[in-house]
This record gives sequence, C-alpha cells and structure tokens, in this order.
Amino acid sequence: TPTNIQCLSLVESWHPWSGVTQKHELQYLNGTEWKTIFKGQTDGTGLTKLFTPVMAQKFRVILENIKYEPSVNELILFSAE
Repeated sequence: TPTNIQCLSLVESWHPWSGVTQKHELQYLNGTEWKTIFKGQTDGTGLTKLFTPVMAQKFRVILENIKYEPSVNELILFSAE
C-alpha cells in the first residue's frame, strides 16, 4: 500500500573519528522509474533526514563505501504526520 514518507533514520556502525564515510541516496519508485528524494554522505555514524513528504509503495536506499562493504545497523522510514 502506498505510504506518505517524510523522514529517514540511518544508523551506521562506525565512530566519527574512524574516517569511514558512506554515500547514500534515498529513492522511490514512480511508475517504472526510480526517483531520487535526496543524496549525501555520512560521517560513519548515520543520519536522520527530514524531507518533503513522498507518497509511494516502494523505496530503496543506495549505499557506497570506499573502505568497506556498505553497512547499516538500522534503517527506519517514518510516515508523514
């Protein structure tokens, strides 16, 4: 069922002083095309990002890590209030 999503919380396993960063991109499926909601880079600890609400049924997060395999301890999508 399509849901109105407004926030992403991403928890990573590294410390800020470890120098590990990950590029991330949150996307949603619009028909047959993936559209980007936002993208950026973390400091290895994660992020919480509020964005303009998006109504969709399918979302995906793309991660890129140069030093290690991409890793996430926890990923939560929050519905719009």
